[in-house]
Amino acid sequence: MAVQIKESLIQKEIILWLELHGYTFWRNFVGPKLMNGKYFAKNPMAGLPDILGIFKKIPGKLFGLEIKSDLGKLSNDQVTWIRKLENSGVSVLVTRDLETVIAWMRISDNDGKNRTD
Repeated sequence: MAVQIKESLIQKEIILWLELHGYTFWRNFVGPKLMNGKYFAKNPMAGLPDILGIFKKIPGKLFGLEIKSDLGKLSNDQVTWIRKLENSGVSVLVTRDLETVIAWMRISDNDGKNRTD
C-alpha cells in the first residue's frame, strides 16, 4: 500500500524550492475568519490557490499553485477561483508534487505558457 503524503508536507517542499530559486511568492491562509477569539463565517477568499507568486522572467506575470494530496479534490470555491484567475491571465497549476511544479515553472517562466509538455 502506498503511503499518503500530507498536503502540508508537499507545500513545505514547494515553498522551500521557490525560496531557494529566488521567486517572489506568498502563502495564502484562507480558512475561517477569526474575530474576538472565535472562528466564524466563511472567508470570502476561500478557494484562492495555496500559493501566489510572480514569475522571475516574466515581469508582472502572476502564477498560482493549488496543492493537493494524492486523494485531494478541488472544492467548488477552488474551481471558481482558478477560473477567475486564469480568465484574468494568471497561470494556475494544480499539483500533487514538487517535481511537477519544477517542470511547470521552468517551462512557464521561460516561455510564458502554463503547460507541462
